Amino acid sequence: MAERPPAADAAAGVPEPTPAAVQEEVGADGTTPAPAPQAEPTKVEDDTDPAATLAAAQAAAAANEDKFLRARADLENYRRRVIRERTEVAREAKREVLLRVLDVLDNLERALGYEQADAQALLMGLRMTVTQFEDVLSGLGVKAVAACGEQFDPRWHEAVATVADSEQTDGTIVEEIQRGYHLDDALLRPARVKVVAGPAEAG
Repeated sequence: MAERPPAADAAAGVPEPTPAAVQEEVGADGTTPAPAPQAEPTKVEDDTDPAATLAAAQAAAAANEDKFLRARADLENYRRRVIRERTEVAREAKREVLLRVLDVLDNLERALGYEQADAQALLMGLRMTVTQFEDVLSGLGVKAVAACGEQFDPRWHEAVATVADSEQTDGTIVEEIQRGYHLDDALLRPARVKVVAGPAEAG
């Protein structure tokens, strides 16, 4: 088969290879060179040490446990201190009350020691002692509940008997059986009373 002349290749539109291109494809010794190796992507090394991480976590846990134990100990000490202070306050308040009551008891014992005293003097001494006792109670905030002549009030009174009286309205207290007391605005003991419950029956 006859070779095509270069002019025919040019006419066909096929470019003619240059000497440089030929040298790139074929080496000087006539062999085809191997392709150039491509660079591998850079690997990011993890410098974290598992042992160091564990040690740091254990240290943090120990520190938190120490803080918790200290806080719990402080809370327990505070609770004990509050209980102790309340106990001391209650004891001191009781002591003051007892000292005042003992003064009244002293006067009662003195009255009993007057064997030669007449009844009038003894009665006067007892009245003075009762007044002293009432002053002690008043100083503690204890007041007597008003009863006789007042309208019955279940908040302050306890009816133990009823009487019929046409001259007084129903619910009027006519007799105090036992005196009642209130501490500031709170009831300490109700007054036991007799109350009008209706008109007197015709004879």
